[in-house]
Amino acid sequence: MSNEQINVAVRAHEVSKEWHLKDMAMELYRFFELFNIEYFSKRLPLPLLTFKKSRQNNLGHFLSGRNDIGAQYEINLNSKHITRPLILSLVTLLHEMCHLAQDSLPGTYGEVNQGNHHGKQFIELTTKLGIPSTSKGVTEYVSDIFIEFCIRNGAPKIDLKDIETGLAAIGKKKGNSKLKKWCCECDPAVNVRVAIEDFQATCNVCHSKFKREE
Repeated sequence: MSNEQINVAVRAHEVSKEWHLKDMAMELYRFFELFNIEYFSKRLPLPLLTFKKSRQNNLGHFLSGRNDIGAQYEINLNSKHITRPLILSLVTLLHEMCHLAQDSLPGTYGEVNQGNHHGKQFIELTTKLGIPSTSKGVTEYVSDIFIEFCIRNGAPKIDLKDIETGLAAIGKKKGNSKLKKWCCECDPAVNVRVAIEDFQATCNVCHSKFKREE
């Protein structure tokens, strides 16, 4: 069975069976076709769309090479973020389609940089399509043209502030607090957390100065 036949068969299964992601799968496959026509002259091969869980600050990923069911190309959208507004998921989809374009049509949409698949030509491609990426794969902003295209083709309208909030929320690591831990010489020690780099304070119990605990 060819890669195309495998993906068509899996797609038919995903959009025909009753499961909680059926509607999302249908929309993403539909927009894949729309993006393929609009931005890639319908030249991209059909990938397998998956919804596997990944780390919190990862929205999706692209894989090339036969997976465990024999599909050549796979685009995954992190199921942890599947409830975000559709347009934000479509940004992720198009971003991963840019990886697919560079991998499946080498030279046509730029070459994949060795050691960094978000290289200069990838950034140029995503910028051209209205979803510019950083070298770390983070979308900087979403253009009005891209938003209008999605809405014109059936995506629910979304406030620009919601898009900006959605983009800004990704990449922030949990627990990445600016508060620093300081402790005194009490036993057990009294601990405080402050955002001051030079914390000059004395414990009222042991009368020692608080020391920074790295």
